[in-house]
Amino acid sequence: MAHFGLNRADNEEALPFQEAARREMQGMVQIGGFAAIYLFTHEGLLLASQVANSSMLREDHAVEFAVMMAKFKKVIKKMSGLSPLKELVLEDGDGRRLVFRYLTLFGQTALLLIVVPAQRSYRGLANRLCRLIEAQAAQ
Repeated sequence: MAHFGLNRADNEEALPFQEAARREMQGMVQIGGFAAIYLFTHEGLLLASQVANSSMLREDHAVEFAVMMAKFKKVIKKMSGLSPLKELVLEDGDGRRLVFRYLTLFGQTALLLIVVPAQRSYRGLANRLCRLIEAQAAQ
């Protein structure tokens, strides 16, 4: 599989976190055929994004989802007793999905939102992207 911004040769300088994340997200959008990927802080601040098709979800709506899902995560934990959530998926009748992945970046919870068109798989690429972004934040 191709390597993007977070995987660099030893002689390359490290990119700032947000640029490295954006480059990796760009590769995942191309490989996976995703409509968009957004990375948010737990307060809903946009850290990085890569959008191929904004018709499925506008950026301002993505921000609102990020804030709502951060609150929703707390409610789920409190009411259900489940361990911290890893993923939430919203899927419509046509098979389009909004995938919310919770990550730990710089010691805090962050949210990765992947907008997946119908007939596309996402799990393997999402797992890879999460690992790479978390590793970059740990450096």
